[in-house]
Amino acid sequence: MRVQCVVVYEQTPNNYCAYIPDFPGCVSTGKTWEDIQRNIKEAIDGHVGAMAEFGDPLPERFMTMEEAVAYYNKPLTEEEQAEWDRLTEGERSHPEFPPTFGWIEVEIPSPAAAP
Repeated sequence: MRVQCVVVYEQTPNNYCAYIPDFPGCVSTGKTWEDIQRNIKEAIDGHVGAMAEFGDPLPERFMTMEEAVAYYNKPLTEEEQAEWDRLTEGERSHPEFPPTFGWIEVEIPSPAAAP
């Protein structure tokens, strides 16, 4: 089954980053816009394949664009903020580079096709 998933793209002064909120941990980077488009496609294909191979449950429902934007903009809890500060040593994101949201087509194996 082919589905459309939201992708969040972020630009930093040095490269691009992309992640798919429906698949926590599915993230990629790339030096150029073309690189990140190719890399996130490779990342999601590998991520879904590994989930199917190991019998991890795949999402049954996918975020709408509105849900993804709300998810991205949700305030951090105190614990999340403390972890963010620890990991980034207090660095903030680059407000001059707002995120871009897009869609990516993903092949989700049917339960019968999963090993």
